[in-house]
Amino acid sequence: MGVPFERASDHTSAGQVFDNPVGTNGISFIEFSAADVRPITDLLARLGFRPIARHRARSVTLWRQGAIDMLVNEDPATHGVAFAGIHGPCISALSFRVADVTLAKARAVASGAEPYQGERGSTAVQGIALTGIGGSLLYLIDEETERRIRTEEFIPLEGDELPEVPGVGFLEIDHLTHNVTAGNMDRWTEFYREAFNFRDVFYLDTRGQKTGFRTRAMRSPCGRICIPVNEPTESKSQIQEYIDVYKGEGVQHLAFLSGDLNRSIESIAGNGIPVMEIPDSYYDGVEGRMPGHSQDLSRLKANGILIDGEREEAGWNILLQIFSKNLIGPIFFEFIERRGNDGFGNNNAKALFEAIERDQMKRGVVAS
Repeated sequence: MGVPFERASDHTSAGQVFDNPVGTNGISFIEFSAADVRPITDLLARLGFRPIARHRARSVTLWRQGAIDMLVNEDPATHGVAFAGIHGPCISALSFRVADVTLAKARAVASGAEPYQGERGSTAVQGIALTGIGGSLLYLIDEETERRIRTEEFIPLEGDELPEVPGVGFLEIDHLTHNVTAGNMDRWTEFYREAFNFRDVFYLDTRGQKTGFRTRAMRSPCGRICIPVNEPTESKSQIQEYIDVYKGEGVQHLAFLSGDLNRSIESIAGNGIPVMEIPDSYYDGVEGRMPGHSQDLSRLKANGILIDGEREEAGWNILLQIFSKNLIGPIFFEFIERRGNDGFGNNNAKALFEAIERDQMKRGVVAS
């Protein structure tokens, strides 16, 4: 469980555009858990995060960058470490910030969620926990609980206040994905739709040379929580590989939003973060696909960043994105910048999918 905070970024990908019955207002925290958290903390440090506080009673540390709060849990008496005993190092919990916890719980239970009856995560928070994707926990936290946790449960590592951490410029969580077994995509998207009034914002059914998958992205009424749900269409797809390795459904990747993606990626370039390899032919085709895009293509190519966009009367709205390889078991990260573009890189999907397939072939998961 975790310590959520009320800081809202000015770089939110989308504003509220429809009814918000429970008052969703972003993601409070993500919890990583493992019996040995050193690989996780090493990775977070290389991504620009910094530890800022420790829990008073649990072996849990709060890491921060921008408006992203990560809890790293190694307490053996918690749900998170027990969950990691099944799945390996993992994302064991996330939290939605909501205005009305009671209504949010009632709607979620009516939509099929099960209240979590066990030990209350890693902070004994008084928010409400539900059993979420793959048996991970979904916490519903209101602002009063946020303030209490911030002031009572965590001890700053330096000074008396929890500091801001600019890091390498990652601002907030843009989205996080769920990987589910074949046939379960509609179940999960319907849950988020009924419980929290999420809306569909993207659908893709794609196939590479050997494998395929479907994805449907949902966005919350507040515009600050976005969850693409993926299901496999082939037995060797990247989605099925995740499920096999992870031993169940779960969070496949986190996407961090940057205000200057080139600078962020250049800041971590020497930190040993492996990224998906994009062929030169991809960049050769950008000018034909997006004439007059006005981006520094040589810099994007040097950093391995993909570009997509839509032409409007005032010019191109731009989406920049780059994907790591698997970094925590089968979990990877995406780094993204939005310049007036709320999409998911539709025109990059084929290039990314083929890059993942090539990586699977190198590792022997898919026959070449």
